[in-house]
Amino acid sequence: MSLHTNKPQSGESKTVQERTCNKCGWVAFGVSRGYARLQVKTFNEYYDALPVDKQQSYYGGRKASIEDYESCHCGNSYINFRPAVDADSPIGCTLNPILLPRISHEPPSASFVSKWREE
Repeated sequence: MSLHTNKPQSGESKTVQERTCNKCGWVAFGVSRGYARLQVKTFNEYYDALPVDKQQSYYGGRKASIEDYESCHCGNSYINFRPAVDADSPIGCTLNPILLPRISHEPPSASFVSKWREE
């Protein structure tokens, strides 16, 4: 599912939510720093409630951190991303979050689709 309401014409930018890494070309969806903090807090509360063996086997014994949102899998900084264009990723592919401080709205959620269709 694409995050934009109107499919852009070939070569036009998608919404600022979808960003493409300038190093590897992977597409991510932008999140605010506040949203990232909330996700880190929520995950770490869940993680802390798990038995130690589950923490290790499921998550490698590693809690989430804001740094997880600051770079792409290739190590490129969130600062070095560009707006995604239609050809960057096919509809239906999985996108990971990337920190984008200039994004003021929150990323998609369970209510996102119905809210987006109402606009």
